[in-house]
Amino acid sequence: MIFSEDNIGLELIQYQNKDSFPDKLNKLVENIYKQIDNKVYATNKDLLDKSSFVKDIKNLIQERFNISIVIDKELSVLDIAAIVPFFSDYLDEKRRLHNIGTDNFINLFKFDNAIKKINFIIKERDEMIKKLHNKKGYIDLKNARVGGYLSNLKHYLILDFFALKEHTLTSREVVAIIIHEIGHAFGGLEYHYKLEKTNTTILDILSNINNNNLDKATYVFKTHFDYKKDIPTINSKDRFDFYSIIAFTYLNEIRTQLVNGKYDETNFENIADSFSARFGLGKELVTSLNKINVRYGQVSTSTGSFYNLFFINLLLSLMLFALLGPVGIALFLYCIIYIFGKDNADLTYDLPLDRYNRIKNSITNNLKNLNLPNDVIKDLLEQYIFITNVIEKTNYFESSLNTVADYILPSNRDAKYYIKLQQDIENGLNNILFIKVAEISVSK
Repeated sequence: MIFSEDNIGLELIQYQNKDSFPDKLNKLVENIYKQIDNKVYATNKDLLDKSSFVKDIKNLIQERFNISIVIDKELSVLDIAAIVPFFSDYLDEKRRLHNIGTDNFINLFKFDNAIKKINFIIKERDEMIKKLHNKKGYIDLKNARVGGYLSNLKHYLILDFFALKEHTLTSREVVAIIIHEIGHAFGGLEYHYKLEKTNTTILDILSNINNNNLDKATYVFKTHFDYKKDIPTINSKDRFDFYSIIAFTYLNEIRTQLVNGKYDETNFENIADSFSARFGLGKELVTSLNKINVRYGQVSTSTGSFYNLFFINLLLSLMLFALLGPVGIALFLYCIIYIFGKDNADLTYDLPLDRYNRIKNSITNNLKNLNLPNDVIKDLLEQYIFITNVIEKTNYFESSLNTVADYILPSNRDAKYYIKLQQDIENGLNNILFIKVAEISVSK
C-alpha cells in the first residue's frame, strides 16, 4: 500500500496457478483468528510479539519469495495493513514529518514508538545502501522470487489482525491483502534492479565514449541495446549518434505512451493488485477492498444511500455558494480547481470501482494463457463473474466539487480525458472475447 516512485516499466510475474503458498498462509491466518476469538492475546501488539503463527508467516514469506520481511508490532498503529518496502519514498516522508516539530503531537496520540521505529528503519536502510556497491542480485519473474543481495533487504510489513477481523475480513481475504503488500516489496526490488542495471549500462557506455574508446563503446551498446533499427547508429563513426539513442531510451525517460501521464501514478498499486490476482486471489482482494471501502463510506451497496449522499452534497454546495456571494464563489472555485481536479489529485489509488475493474482485467489477462488446466480456467471465470457482479451492485459517489473542478480547468479536463482513454485501452486489451474463448475451451 505504501509505495511511491517515478514511473518505470515493470513486468508482471507469471500466473502462479500451482502455488501452495496462499493455502499455507490461509491456515496460519485462520489460527491467528482463533487466537483472537479465544482471547489468547489482549492486543494486536501482544499477538505480533508472541504468537508463533506470526513468526510462521514471516518464515513462510521468506521461504516462498526469498524476501526478508519484518512484522513489527510498533508500526501496527499506523494502518491495518501496509508495507514499508526497502525502496520507498515513505521513509523520506516520515523523515520530513519528524523534522517539522511534531513530537508533542506524536506523543499525544502515542505514535512516538512508531516514529522511533521509522527513524531506526531510515538509519538501517541508509547503512545498507552504503554496502550495496558491486553486490549481485536477480529477479525471477517466472517463479516470483528474488536472489542475491536483494533477499537481504528488509521490508516492514504492517498488520493489525484485530482490526482486519473487526472489519469482517475472512482469513482468505487477509491472505489476498498480505500478498498484495508482498507485491509492493517485490515491485520495489524489481524497480531497483532495473534502475541499477540501466545506470550501469549508461555509465559503462558513456565512460567508454568519453575515453575515446569507440570500439569498446560500440560493443557495449550492441550488447545492451541490440535494436535492429539502430544498426545505422551502431555503424556510425560519429560518437554523438550514441547520445540520442541513450537519451531517448533511458535518460529522458518516457513517462507514458500517452500525452498525459497522470494515470501512471496508479501503476504501483495496480501492479501489487495484479501480483495478488496472479496467485488466484483476485476475487478475495476485491471483496476485502470493498468491505473496507463500504465501511469508510467510499462506496455504497445501497442505491438509496447513494442518492442521499448525492443530494446532501449538492445541497451543501449550493448553500455554500449562496453564503459566499459572487466574489467568494470566484475565490472558492479558484481554490477547488487545484484541490479537487484530476490534474492535481493524488492518484496513488484508482477510484474504487476502477480499481476493481483493473483487478478483473488482470484475471482476463491470466486467461490469455492457453495452457492453463480446465479447473484453473473455471475458477478464473467464476472470479471474473463475481467481480463483475460486485461492480454492478456497488455505487461510487463523486463529489460535485470534483465534477466542477474537472470541468473548469483545461489541465483537469485533459487529465480526465487521458485517464479515461488509458482505461479504455486497458479494457480493450482485456475484452470480453478472451472470456468467451475461455468459456468455450472448458465447455468441450
